[in-house]
Amino acid sequence: MVAYDCPWATQYYGLPKKYYYIWRFMIDRRYQKQGFGKEALRLAIKFVKTFPCGESKACWLSYEPENEVARKLYLKAGFVERLDLYKEDMEIPAIFEL
Repeated sequence: MVAYDCPWATQYYGLPKKYYYIWRFMIDRRYQKQGFGKEALRLAIKFVKTFPCGESKACWLSYEPENEVARKLYLKAGFVERLDLYKEDMEIPAIFEL
């Protein structure tokens, strides 16, 4: 799921307006570790770069702190963790500059 300009994330994390948010990026357990996540994320970023809902400077996502597999995938794709916006007991936000 890809969203644009989510008021709840802007309010909670303090994200700027007019951004894309990859929301609930999931690969079924049966298909993990086969490269589908890497390819799906690449395609999601490619789609966001077409600015289907409007111009933006960034795409955000978040993940559970204990999900090291997701963390590695996102960082390898070019997302940068924003630990300054992280709130205990919540997901870690990360940004991809468009």
